[in-house]
Amino acid sequence: MCNLSDGVEMRGIDKGTIQALLGYIKKKKVSIDAALEDHDITAANREKYIVLLRERLQS
Repeated sequence: MCNLSDGVEMRGIDKGTIQALLGYIKKKKVSIDAALEDHDITAANREKYIVLLRERLQS
């Protein structure tokens, strides 16, 4: 794969992960940290998802 398609693929994965996490947070009424832990999100990716989830939950 070329770099462009790698980036497109990662954005798709991120979008799907955010949607799954948002649904889980709303359905189970858990914190962002609990959702990330329950979904085994790596420490390297947690900060990125925390920022994105906070933005989505505030809007």
